Amino acid sequence: ANLSSMAVPDDEVLQGYYEANKEAYRVDEKRSFTHIYFSGEKRGANAKADAQAFLDKPLEEKALVSRRNVGDNFILTYDYKARSQQQVAQVFGTKFSEKLFALEILNWQGPIVSEYGAHLVYLESIERSYIPEIAGIYKKLIDNYMQEQLVILKDRNYQEMRSRYRIIVEN
Repeated sequence: ANLSSMAVPDDEVLQGYYEANKEAYRVDEKRSFTHIYFSGEKRGANAKADAQAFLDKPLEEKALVSRRNVGDNFILTYDYKARSQQQVAQVFGTKFSEKLFALEILNWQGPIVSEYGAHLVYLESIERSYIPEIAGIYKKLIDNYMQEQLVILKDRNYQEMRSRYRIIVEN
């Protein structure tokens, strides 16, 4: 049994497969953000307080200052575009990513603590999770359906072949 000998599903079969498995095609929510970093190593216990002190300043004062002059140098990048919660967790840790994905206001917020220190985060955009329409994943649906059918066919062939044999264990 191989894929080339199998019939491609018609639209009705594919629609049923899509409905039964649509959650597997969900696109993760994504966030775009920038941050000001306050080093835990450099500032110790003051990192979070220093971040909060800057956040508490009047808007006019914050507007005059470059974010890289306020915080500390960050070894990675400052701007993150369209990142999933898992991608953010890989860089900043799970607790940071959970807090970031709980934010709903597009503004400077925080401080949020990571494994590196404290961060003030400017949430720039939120792309909500969604399930794509069939047209957007048509080829992938067909591939996955065919792969699943192949597994079923191979299992059926194996069971059929196995039913023709009997194993006798002698003492």
